[in-house]
Parts: sequence; C-alpha cells; structure tokens
Amino acid sequence: MTVKERDMKQAGRDRHVDPAVSVGYGLLLRAGFALTYVIYAMLFKLANQHGGSGPVDMLFYRALFALPLVFAWSARRSGIATLIPKSPIAHLCRSALGVLAVLFTYESFILLPLPLAVTISFTAPIFATLLSALILHERVALHHWLAVAIGFAGIAIASNPGATNISSGSVAIAMTSAVLQGAVTVTLRRLGRKETAGSIAFWFLVCSLFVGAAAMPSYGHWPDRTGLVLLAAGGVVSALMQVMMTASLQHAPVALLSPIDYSQIVWAALLGLAIFGAMPSAETLLGATLVTASGVMVTWFDRRARRRAEASFVP
Repeated sequence: MTVKERDMKQAGRDRHVDPAVSVGYGLLLRAGFALTYVIYAMLFKLANQHGGSGPVDMLFYRALFALPLVFAWSARRSGIATLIPKSPIAHLCRSALGVLAVLFTYESFILLPLPLAVTISFTAPIFATLLSALILHERVALHHWLAVAIGFAGIAIASNPGATNISSGSVAIAMTSAVLQGAVTVTLRRLGRKETAGSIAFWFLVCSLFVGAAAMPSYGHWPDRTGLVLLAAGGVVSALMQVMMTASLQHAPVALLSPIDYSQIVWAALLGLAIFGAMPSAETLLGATLVTASGVMVTWFDRRARRRAEASFVP
C-alpha cells in the first residue's frame, strides 16, 4: 500500500469519527503524554541514584530502547518510505541542537528536585518566542512579552536563589536546557513543513544513539542491574511519550492541548513526594503557578485572536 493510499484510507476512517470523540481522545492522549514525561524523568533520576548513570548513559540507553519502538510505530502508521529524509542537513542541525538540549535536561534531572526541573523546562516556549522574533522575524504581540516577564518571574521565585541545597549552577544548567529546547522548537517549525513527525523523531534518535555510543567509552558508566532496568524502562516510556504526543496532535488543536502539558508540574510534585520523599517548597509551588499562568495566558489570547481572524475573514 502506497503512502497516498494509506492517507486516503485514514481520511475515510476519520470522516466517520465524531469530532467531539476525536477531541476527547486527543485530550486523553495529551494527558498520558504529560504523565509519561514525568515518569520518564523520574526513572532516569532513579537510575542516577542507583548506578551513577549520567547524561551520556541516559542519552545512549534512551535511544537504544526507544528507537525500535518509534521505528515500528512510524512504519505501521505511515510506511517506511516516510522516514527517508528530504532535508538531511536540516535533520542534522535539529538533531545536534536536540542532543545538546537532552544532555542539559538530563543533568538538570540529576541536580535539581524533579518539580523544579520540570517547572524550569516550561520556560522553553518563552525562549522559543524570543528566538522566533530574532531568527524568524515573527511578530511578537504584547501579551507574549507580558507572558515572558511573568514566566521569568516565576522561575526566579521557584529556583529560590537563597536555598542552600540548590546551586545557581544547577539552575543555570536547567535554563540552558530550556534555551536549547526553545531553539529546537524554532527549527522544528521549519523542518515540520517538509518532514513527517515520525521522520523527525526517528532521525533524532538515530543521532542520539550515534553520539551516545561514541561518548560512552569516555564518559559513560556501566550501570548495575537495577540501573540498567531503570534506563531501559525510561527508554521504553520515552517512546510511548513520543507516540502519545504526536498522536494527540492528530485529534485536537494545539490550543486545547497545550494547557494540559502543565499538569506535568503536578505529577512531578506528586511523584517526587511519593518516590523521593521531597515536598515541593512554597517558592517552587508559587513559581510553578506563575509559569503555568504565563503559558495558559498565551494560549488563551492566541486562541481568541485566531477566532477573531476567522470571524472577520470574508471568502
């Protein structure tokens, strides 16, 4: 069956699906993505505590165990032909940024309490907004700048610079990760016009596996049995996370899905308390509230502006 025939068959199925049911399914998938992201972060944090696994180990084992699953899902969903890259250089640039972002993200998982690491990661859309204005010359509305200010205020409060157990260097690593994730978002906007989601995810994992394998002899650690199980589980969960994130976009608009992502902060707080016995500080909770408010505000204003534009459009 060709790619075109697959798309036509899928379109035929989609016409018989109740739109409300489809959106509800998309919201459910997005909620699953939010939960699996936190579980995947928790598993890698536990792997570090049990076997001393570092960012390089996490990069390598995530790719090793996630790549076959993402390949199988992509091949079944749209065919192997869709994995062939149309812009190899663009894939390489995106993957290089992505690998750097992931390494810094893993280091933040290790150094910071899980709720704080997840909260800081939500500044990535803020940096994506700034970078879009600088690189893509996109117009940035007033409410976007207001959201940027509120988001940064939330991070400043959540990181609690006066806390003795949180170093400024650890916060800087998490912020660097967010900047790199924002840069990845900008590159994906261009890459996504030519490449499928499956192709982007697949080649990123290929690049991660190659870089991880090259770095393992010098910077990797051989994990103990428990550490290896945790790393393998993290890789499998990350593949499930990727699939649910991608599939959710097929059933519901981004404007509806984005606010659900902030439930990651709640899951991080609950799992951090249950697994690590770490109660989020009042500063972290207040900062997380401000970061969440900034993201929801942008989504709400953008959605309202889009509705106004659609209402005023005359065919």
